[in-house]
Amino acid sequence: MIFNLRAVSLVVVIINSGVVAEESQDLSIFPSLTFDDVGQYAKKMSGCTSTAKAYKFMAEPGYLHEIKVIRANDAVKIASKCFRSMKKNEPPHSLEVSSSMANNSLSGRCSCVAGSGGYCHHVIGLLYYLALLKQLGHRTLPDDLTCTSMKQRWSVPRGKKIEAKQIQNVLVKKPQLGASFNKYIKSNLYSPSPIYGTMTKEHFNSLQPKPLFVTIVPSEQDLRSVSFVPSKFGNVPKGCLISYQQKMSADYLVNDFTCTAFPDLPLESANDRFQNNVSVCLEANQQALFDSLSVTSEISLRVQEETITQSLSETWRLLRKKRITASKFGTVARRVSNFENLVSQLNPARFVQTPAMKRGVELEPHAATVYANVAKNGRVNLFPSGLIINPKCPWLGCSPDRKVYDLDALGSDQNPFGLLEVKVVREGATSFDDVRYLTKDNTNQYSLKKSDIYYYQVQCQLGLTGLDWCDFFSYMNDDMFVCTRILFDPIFFQGAKDKVDIFFFNYYLS
Repeated sequence: MIFNLRAVSLVVVIINSGVVAEESQDLSIFPSLTFDDVGQYAKKMSGCTSTAKAYKFMAEPGYLHEIKVIRANDAVKIASKCFRSMKKNEPPHSLEVSSSMANNSLSGRCSCVAGSGGYCHHVIGLLYYLALLKQLGHRTLPDDLTCTSMKQRWSVPRGKKIEAKQIQNVLVKKPQLGASFNKYIKSNLYSPSPIYGTMTKEHFNSLQPKPLFVTIVPSEQDLRSVSFVPSKFGNVPKGCLISYQQKMSADYLVNDFTCTAFPDLPLESANDRFQNNVSVCLEANQQALFDSLSVTSEISLRVQEETITQSLSETWRLLRKKRITASKFGTVARRVSNFENLVSQLNPARFVQTPAMKRGVELEPHAATVYANVAKNGRVNLFPSGLIINPKCPWLGCSPDRKVYDLDALGSDQNPFGLLEVKVVREGATSFDDVRYLTKDNTNQYSLKKSDIYYYQVQCQLGLTGLDWCDFFSYMNDDMFVCTRILFDPIFFQGAKDKVDIFFFNYYLS
């Protein structure tokens, strides 16, 4: 249980005017604001009551970003950036709104042509967003993905780039003030069956006249030479409509189509396997930052969907930066001194990808395929995973390499659902004897050292997800690999988590 004491302690910054200001995420210091107030401000500044375009910047998450609360002298300012609605590849606009502490009067400015006078659609959109936060009772600025689940906002955020999406993921609706965002036009394509057969000409013998498309359907004899590829509806002939419109991502590997979906993570039982034992008193700015990390189960699932490409996702990088993730879990838990320096090490000024790291990223998909088809003899299905945040401890997170469905585990009355963690051995290695994180027993079997940070990483993943096992796969080449199954150790995880929690609340949360 975390106990918090609100105190006056904010980050001090210097703004352009030379005035000393205090920057935080504490929205409680911004005066009350309603949608009517925003409408009156727009009419006062422009004489116009039409704010439909401005409402779009509020209703579609992602346009407004990098929002900060700044308190300077007798005013509270909200600074933000806003992506352009037309010239989408140009730099975003910089804007801010200000409220006087004396009389709550509003003012604003924006870097766009119209914004210098205090009125533009970007400024009004930011005011609408602040009014919505006040209406919903938010005391802090919400986290990047939390905002997508708020009422009156779209669930699909606008990112830095406009990218192609599959038709079933496209929602069509015009944002309007007062509109219901639970109603929209979308594809109703779905799969009523987990298994589909491929139809041949013989299936249409009873039809007269035969449909025209039968002329391109293969016969039973021709079907033997047809190449099949995996899709979301099972294996289908290569080149057919579904093969490219509903193709399976390379991160999926489905050998058994009786299981094409993975349970939602974290499992409900995950909350019963650990406790939050650390109690601290948080200062005001820490409290605001901590509140912004909070997620619901619904938001946690949405985070996983939005970050399923992991390192290719900007959201994945932003959300991980604020949390202690599984890859850092062991580094923090094993630390005994110089915790201030560790904070800087965990968040370097710039990210540097070493050749070894790049090689690991490039070979990971192939290594996962070798695990599934060679080490496991095609008896597993693989699913990609995004960033998993357990609502019970939202300051932690994990991004497993793959989620696994194991047919052999199912046959032995074990939980068939687990995880996969892949590590690619350094280039040029010829023996696992020299691999740092592995140890060999009397029977010449390799296993992961319990003192290594990778063991901490796996235990963190299992602890947060609620799953019971993770296959640790060390890949050297297609013929040389080590695969060992690691079971969840609740005592080990709880002890490590307590150390990580102490570091997070006393050093990292600032």
